[in-house]
Amino acid sequence: MNGESEYTIWCYTNDSVYRWDYCDPLHEQPEVIVPPIVTLEDVPENKGGAAYRGSQTKTVSGRVCQNWASQTPHEHGNRPSKHPKSDLRSNFCRNPDGEKTIWCYTTDPNMRWEYCEGVEAESKEGLWGEKGNEYRGL
Repeated sequence: MNGESEYTIWCYTNDSVYRWDYCDPLHEQPEVIVPPIVTLEDVPENKGGAAYRGSQTKTVSGRVCQNWASQTPHEHGNRPSKHPKSDLRSNFCRNPDGEKTIWCYTTDPNMRWEYCEGVEAESKEGLWGEKGNEYRGL
């Protein structure tokens, strides 16, 4: 908190004598890892939902998707660092390798991967607006 006339940040205290006091600002900021910004311009074509950036996390049969950065229960080579333009974050359904539609590795040890529900143009999960610039996720 900083009043307009104060020279640095301050905060209220729990001290009964001092109602407020100046804070000691952090001099070293913690390292923040920011993923690369991926835009639809980075995806040359939307074949098979390659440009899909929605938030589906379940397959057509209802299995939960495995996080792309995880290697358990299924080891794989489709790491986010290998496909930076595919937006392989979290456990969202994606199509980094040209399959017929979006898919994911599953958390079911008995099912390595499975397709996710395809995205139709009129779907709520569609890429709205010119180049998807109006998409806001569900």
